[in-house]
Amino acid sequence: MQLVLAAHATDYVRIFAVDPRAKQRGRAVTIQKPGQAPSGSSSASAQPASYGGSNGRAANANGNGSQASVSSDLAQQVTQLVNQGYRVSTEYADKRRYRSGAWQTGNPISGNRPSEVIAALKAQLAEHSGHYVRLVGVDPRAKCRVLETTIQRP
Repeated sequence: MQLVLAAHATDYVRIFAVDPRAKQRGRAVTIQKPGQAPSGSSSASAQPASYGGSNGRAANANGNGSQASVSSDLAQQVTQLVNQGYRVSTEYADKRRYRSGAWQTGNPISGNRPSEVIAALKAQLAEHSGHYVRLVGVDPRAKCRVLETTIQRP
């Protein structure tokens, strides 16, 4: 991967995951911008989230579990989804359900402004602080998921 990044030092470089079963592209991650070093020093840190997989700990709860914080990457991603007209929702699972892939649907997140959606997302992360939580982006016209990524782990 380092050879590709070096060969394209003056270009934007993005990597993304592909779900071969659903034949859908997952979340794209920009790993290099023109004139800047790659975002990760090793190829492990530049790995994209798999479709429906984890992208690390993008959102986390603090020690007492009563207040959740949202990382700037997650806030940017939610802003992009809302600005593109997609609906945002969450799903959560305890450890047993996570292993079997049996996610439960979270409360609907409504809002037309990114700040409203991020505030509702923070509330849901706090509500499910001991669970796995994944962010789901849905295209309301095509009625299909455009994003599934785990944003919180217990």
